[in-house]
This record gives sequence, structure tokens and C-alpha cells, in this order.
Amino acid sequence: MKKIYEGKTKDVFELENGNVMLKFKDDCTGKDGVFDPGENSVGLTIEGIGKANLQTSIHYFELLKEAGIKLTM
Repeated sequence: MKKIYEGKTKDVFELENGNVMLKFKDDCTGKDGVFDPGENSVGLTIEGIGKANLQTSIHYFELLKEAGIKLTM
């Protein structure tokens, strides 16, 4: 497994089978401890937000799949 991207809220790994794995963090963008999705730096950590972001991503990936849109790297 090779890390191919490290972001503020998730890391992306390339798997040996050609797929990618997203690892969501509990870090959030914000400023001075206040959540702000428009900020460009990590401002706080909220326990469980990584899991919520994963569930949101799954939802949108399923919509793309249902629409017949294939994702490639």
C-alpha cells in the first residue's frame, strides 16, 4: 500500500490491486477551533467526523455507480 495523497481531512492510498483506499480523518477545516468548511487549514478535531465524511462519500460514489459513471485514476 502506497500513500499517494495526504490531505487535511483524508489520505489516499494506492492498493496493489490498482484500487485506491480513502482514509478519512477526524480533522476539520476551520479557524481558532471553529468549524469552517471554507478555511484552508485544519482548525479542530471532531470525533466521528471522519466516519460521517466516509458515509457521505459512499453515498455519492453509489450515485455515480447507479448513473453508469466509471471512476478511473
